[in-house]
Amino acid sequence: MPLTATGIHYETAGAGDAVVFLHGVTLDGRMWRDQVSALDDRYRCISVDRRGHGRSQALRPGYDPIGDVEAVLADAGVTSCCVVGHSLGGWDAIRLAYRRPDLVASLVLVASWFPLRPTEWAPPVEIARRQGVHAGRAAWLADPLFESALSNRSVRARLAEMVESNDLGLWISDIPSAEPAVDPAELATTVRVPTLVVAGTLDLPGFVDVAAWLAANMAGAVPASPLLVKGAGHMLPMEAPDTFNHILERFLAEHTTPAART
Repeated sequence: MPLTATGIHYETAGAGDAVVFLHGVTLDGRMWRDQVSALDDRYRCISVDRRGHGRSQALRPGYDPIGDVEAVLADAGVTSCCVVGHSLGGWDAIRLAYRRPDLVASLVLVASWFPLRPTEWAPPVEIARRQGVHAGRAAWLADPLFESALSNRSVRARLAEMVESNDLGLWISDIPSAEPAVDPAELATTVRVPTLVVAGTLDLPGFVDVAAWLAANMAGAVPASPLLVKGAGHMLPMEAPDTFNHILERFLAEHTTPAART
């Protein structure tokens, strides 16, 4: 079980050019199961559990989520990769590409979160702080963000398994990170690596708006961006894995050199 010296868990499978998967809040690397199984015959797939999620160590004051990913890449011996980021993982991917352009060769941003404007705590977070973690989890799983995903029984079970196994420390405690303050717009517009922006048409309007903004403002956005997948919501890689895998494989084929099939 790979674990960095700083306590970040990751899984690796396959060989070839590296594809690094970053998940969103309350999820973990298991959300990428369908992508890893589709790609690991040609690519080296690395799925990371963000600090405070999955099997990584808990959040701690002064944590650095981008430094944690850098530690994974160093531990795994990765010198260049495509980073696929979902939701908050998309924002992590952008920041990693900004900080380490020597490591990130391309980006795929899936239903990406991005701080376009100040936001207040979402209702499930407020519930977790007032009523405790269990109530917060229940409210989160009932949130409109997951409405499309919850309509699929298998996806609903996998989503619940991930959410219920995460401690929600970020929700119930103010744990400061060590990241310097940045201007998100300035940061994103300086990232020039080839970038594919993807979202589902059934996602919340705010995420669809973010996809449009990123596609219009990121210097490396490829012409297909934003690519909107009909009938899928926020959990696009889990809701429509075959469609998403086809999109991802096509992008990777254009921007990497996959290993030969064996």
